[in-house]
Amino acid sequence: MKKMARNKVYNYLRPGCLAVVILILFWLVVSCREKLALPGVEVAVSFSDKNLSDNLLTSLKIKFITTSDFKLPVQDYELLAEASAGEKTLLREKLSFPVPVSRWQPNRVYEVQKFIYFPPFIDFFSRSVGQGLPVNFRLYFKSPLSSDMIVVYQRRLKFSPCPPDVPDVVFLNGWLVVKRPGKNPDELQVERWTGQQASCWLENPERPAMLMLRGSIPSETPPGQKVVIALGNRILEEFEPLPGSLEKIYQLTGSDFGQNDGLQLTIRVNKTIKLTDIYPDIKNEQPVGFRLETIYFR
Repeated sequence: MKKMARNKVYNYLRPGCLAVVILILFWLVVSCREKLALPGVEVAVSFSDKNLSDNLLTSLKIKFITTSDFKLPVQDYELLAEASAGEKTLLREKLSFPVPVSRWQPNRVYEVQKFIYFPPFIDFFSRSVGQGLPVNFRLYFKSPLSSDMIVVYQRRLKFSPCPPDVPDVVFLNGWLVVKRPGKNPDELQVERWTGQQASCWLENPERPAMLMLRGSIPSETPPGQKVVIALGNRILEEFEPLPGSLEKIYQLTGSDFGQNDGLQLTIRVNKTIKLTDIYPDIKNEQPVGFRLETIYFR
């Protein structure tokens, strides 16, 4: 009887002990990769928009306040901002410090500010979004030498759908729409490229608005390419881009549009490249400038 009782206890405890062991191992793995906040550092976070929504470009402002017990870390860290809704990552942005972390001092305030963009992710017609949808937001230091990260701030934010009064953007002439195979065999990846000159019409918002262009410059682009961005008769910027990601943000006022119903946004490049030189599998020799991934106007 005693032996049977011991066997019953053993059989009962074995699954529980196994679960405990797995939990401890999981905790050890996670703790090696994600550490607690830096001691002696307080973090204050704010957004320029009081009401957050999807399809929103907002200014993120972060204050790092070091206290008297702050100790210098042994290395510099990169600061990243990350937001996710469920399993979908909405953004992951790297932010630059004016002063490297390894040179911080106690009892000081170090500020970082950057525009970040939350893409569309909410179904406006869904009944479940009446009270808003949660978004997990966090800031963390990442070591450039290892996979270690230190979470310094995390918070659950509430997002509402983008308001319906966003001004219209209408694509006009000069664009090349490219369809390429996606990750899955049954899906297509659609890209929009500028030609030598491409334009779109922006509706007059009758209030201050933000304009953002996001895209990428292909590495095959000939050197000396210049890009001119103009709104109506006014040149917003003329620059020589580098291969890689491209982001331009412009703060517009109501007077930029005057009494017009809208204005034409024009993008010009002085040098182009054949599309087939970028994608050899696409036999298309049309000249393109750069790929436009997002145009934001709100």
